[in-house]
Amino acid sequence: MPSAVVIGGGVAGYSVVHRLRAGVDGSSWQGDIHLVCAEDVLPYDRPPLSKEVLRHEWSPAKTLYQNEEWYAERDVTLHRGVKAKAIDPLACTVSLDNGTLLSYDSLVLVTGGRPRRLSIPGADLTGVHVLRTLEDVAAIQADVGSATHAVVIGAGFIGAEVAASLRSLGLQIVMLEMDEVPFARVLGAEVGQFFAQLHTAEGVQVVCNETAVAFRGMKKVEAVEGMSGTMYLANFVIVGVGIDPAMELAVEAGMKCANGICVDEFGRTSLPNVYAAGDVAEHPNSVLGRRVRLEHLRNATNQGDIVARNILGQESRHEEVPWFWSDQYDVNFQYAGHPDEWDEVVWSGVPKTRSFTVFYLKNSRIVGALSANQPRKNKAAMRLIRQGTLVNAPDLRDPETDLRQLAKKN
Repeated sequence: MPSAVVIGGGVAGYSVVHRLRAGVDGSSWQGDIHLVCAEDVLPYDRPPLSKEVLRHEWSPAKTLYQNEEWYAERDVTLHRGVKAKAIDPLACTVSLDNGTLLSYDSLVLVTGGRPRRLSIPGADLTGVHVLRTLEDVAAIQADVGSATHAVVIGAGFIGAEVAASLRSLGLQIVMLEMDEVPFARVLGAEVGQFFAQLHTAEGVQVVCNETAVAFRGMKKVEAVEGMSGTMYLANFVIVGVGIDPAMELAVEAGMKCANGICVDEFGRTSLPNVYAAGDVAEHPNSVLGRRVRLEHLRNATNQGDIVARNILGQESRHEEVPWFWSDQYDVNFQYAGHPDEWDEVVWSGVPKTRSFTVFYLKNSRIVGALSANQPRKNKAAMRLIRQGTLVNAPDLRDPETDLRQLAKKN
């Protein structure tokens, strides 16, 4: 009987397992399925960790995609709290760190990424946290109860969401950002200034052009020393400076890797019958016209589904406009596209109302769109990005313009 082994218990891993058993056009995987989860927990939803879970609005159980019975009913063998140690591509086996040896006919690597940590003095002090897992959230929550001040290092989406959540819990927050404004390299200086003003208006002290050079304290962190020499009071610290793809298994097995495990549009790696998806996979994106590695829930979900379809024999390509969202205070941000450059930025709406859309244009075509509390506009912008529709800045700037009609004209 054929065997499929999926290494990684995140949303991409769940998506692979779900599609393999659900099947395509009546054809599903009839062999064994092994799901290897490094954490001793069922696959769960990570985006709520920095928001609803951290704020105690959701219990950890609410983040689970399915309960244990769901996997049992579908005859999925779970290996929880176990790590894959090595892949032998010649023997088609995976060694686990508990001594188990799994044979595979199809292997999927959905190993995600690991939060970057700062290699500075005091980095090993108690109270210096990253946020990636349920265990991380529990550790942060244990510190929140007795804390009054926290420092968030990094004003990217994780850092910004954590700062917003901690501020809503009543803490005094300092957020350190190494650039002139948050998101400067991703969204541009003007949009970055809006994010800085948003957090400042909510009571967060946003300090730009600043980096941490040391954590100070005896056994537990008490302050963060900035490059400027300033000491920032901290009962605990959250480091949110990105993740590195967990591709060591792939490298050791001889797979082609760059900024992640290199895959084609079908999710196939350089080794036969081995696939990769999610945060760890560097893939070609036909819409963007270049290779990218994306750390978005939607991307991981859809890539996992595409990989499973290809394992089942359906020639399915991963071709989509990148999209993700972020909730901060009373603002729902949605971002479509993944431009690395643009020649014009067009605003529709007024920033101070917290309801607007920013369009990023290149050669009179939309290559990216950031919406604040305007989800319908973002959805329409995704279609315009996919179609490569020629647009006029005045039309986009006018809040009365129906983007759906622009898309239909193409």
